Amino acid sequence: MQDDRIDDLLTLAARERPLPSEALIDRVLADALRQQQQQVAKAPVRRTRPGLLSRLAAGFGGGPALAGLCSALILGVTVGYLDPTSLDYLTGTTIDAVDLFPTVDAMLTEG
Repeated sequence: MQDDRIDDLLTLAARERPLPSEALIDRVLADALRQQQQQVAKAPVRRTRPGLLSRLAAGFGGGPALAGLCSALILGVTVGYLDPTSLDYLTGTTIDAVDLFPTVDAMLTEG
């Protein structure tokens, strides 16, 4: 087959849309109706009041937001407790302590 014959066949196939038979449509609709009736027959779900931790997590924006907040809290406490000069065992080097704001005058001077 040549490419132009394949293009002609694909164009012909795109124009002809097969329709489902009436028997198939009847079976699908009967199955859907049966499923709807089963859903109605189920007992309603009893709602309970959320617990204290669920309400607390919702107050902070949900579980993922609370997890991020707790992670930041743990990191902040850890870095705050361990002075950066004592973290040299992680890097294998020594770190000199730098006073970033020795006086307020450095912030007020120009240029």
